[in-house]
Amino acid sequence: MLVPVDRVFDFIDECVEGLCKLYGKNKSVNFSMEPRWDPAYTGVDLGTSLLPHYNLRYIKINNLTITPQLEVRFVVAVKAVIRRVICQGGLNSFVATRMDRIQRLKELEALEAALHSPVPGLEKELAKLKVMEEKQSNMISATLNRRLASAAIQQERNFMHDVAAAKLQLHARGRFQDKKGGVIRGRRAARVATAKAAAQAQKEGASGGGAGVAG
Repeated sequence: MLVPVDRVFDFIDECVEGLCKLYGKNKSVNFSMEPRWDPAYTGVDLGTSLLPHYNLRYIKINNLTITPQLEVRFVVAVKAVIRRVICQGGLNSFVATRMDRIQRLKELEALEAALHSPVPGLEKELAKLKVMEEKQSNMISATLNRRLASAAIQQERNFMHDVAAAKLQLHARGRFQDKKGGVIRGRRAARVATAKAAAQAQKEGASGGGAGVAG
């Protein structure tokens, strides 16, 4: 099962919000969820793409992989819900602050790094986690079209790379426009200064000519 990337975030947010409400987290005045949109880009012309508008930490927490058709496998969306709940403090009444979410994201990233590069003394535990993950993936794939699921997995890419690249492009475009605007403003200022100098010279020449005639 594949979900369009522009709809999958609604699904994830609704699931996380529902779980937080179930455990009473939303009743706290300090409760907040990681925002989907980056407030730094409010009011900026983003063109037709919303990629630069995403909050990069929000994207990192979800850690979605997408197909070339910009779709997300359902199992990937479910994993994103689990990651979000972990960063929100877990299935309990604990209300995670912004700094708590940042710390838990670091812990998740450290765990992922450990899974790919075994830590001395944890080989057995990490091997068990990998086996459990493979079993879970196989069970989910058994309910889907295996051939389509396999093809989708092979062509997936991390959505965070798309967002990060779009942000860099927007930043580079902004710097170019600022530089271009500065050059244009400089040229305008030079033309104005030249015109003023010419007018002043003409005025002084006219005054000098008048004084010569009077003498």
